[in-house]
Amino acid sequence: MIEVKVTTQDLRKAVDALEDFLEGNLICVVGPSSSGKSLFSKLLAEKLGGTVLSTDDFYLSEAWRLASVLSTFDHPSLIDWDLLVKTLEDALEGKEVEVPIYDMRISSRVGYRRLKPKPPIILEGIFASYGPLNGLCEQRVSVNSPIHLLMARRVLRDPQRALEAPSKILDRVVRTVLPFSKTFVEPQMKVAEFAVENVWRPELPYPLETCKEGGAEEGKDERRVFVASYGNDRVYVIENITDSLVEHYVLVSWGGKYVGARVLPDTAYFALTALIEHGFEVKGYYQKGRWEKGFKGKTMEEVSWKALGEEECCKLCVPKWASSSP
Repeated sequence: MIEVKVTTQDLRKAVDALEDFLEGNLICVVGPSSSGKSLFSKLLAEKLGGTVLSTDDFYLSEAWRLASVLSTFDHPSLIDWDLLVKTLEDALEGKEVEVPIYDMRISSRVGYRRLKPKPPIILEGIFASYGPLNGLCEQRVSVNSPIHLLMARRVLRDPQRALEAPSKILDRVVRTVLPFSKTFVEPQMKVAEFAVENVWRPELPYPLETCKEGGAEEGKDERRVFVASYGNDRVYVIENITDSLVEHYVLVSWGGKYVGARVLPDTAYFALTALIEHGFEVKGYYQKGRWEKGFKGKTMEEVSWKALGEEECCKLCVPKWASSSP
């Protein structure tokens, strides 16, 4: 079904590559959360002189009630389909429309804005070609990204957009966003005529520390780190265990930096499972020792239990071999 596919770190190049192919009055841009749909649609509208509408603006006024049960907004039952379809039909006829304004920080519709759309209309969102919209779309563009980039962008975006903590964001992504995307978003992407693979990597905030050589000490504490690789990018799922405490972290890393958070145990396991299901190469290593200004212990491979030497680690440090490029 796909006629043209573009892989790029610069969505402007994707717009330039697809500009001559996109001629419909309603162009639907669909893809998973944080894949770059909004930016691509904005750049495309600037290039074609069109108008962008987003399905995110058409959440029901009481969508938060169902979202609190589902633990996500990525479900089609939360969309005001009657209003969305009527708005699109009027816009395609050249009429002035009232577009709702939905504030994700308070999960509520806060008003409307009057708009006279200029063609082509570019509708973007995770439901941009779903259900009743499928018959209205003249052309479809899917925008996708590897899942570790989706995770990292959500963690960087949502603390401001939705006023959520990174741990809660990661939990929602791996528990509901990714599974719901397989159910509702991927079928739309499969029938798109054009595809964009967005591999842009934002600037990450924290330096990634690697283990330093040090003496091993006996103790009851344990530490496991699973390393999921995508090219030179890494996702670390860390489990620290002491007599009285169990800590879990998920870190997405590239360029010597990381973004992530301490998370619930289930979040860490769901993240690891999702990465494996998406074809990431996963290796692990094991340490046993005791906490003393960080973690000191012998490093072992999770699979072969072959000693890699004695290293000294803080809670978030990663082994040198795991942080280096392949």
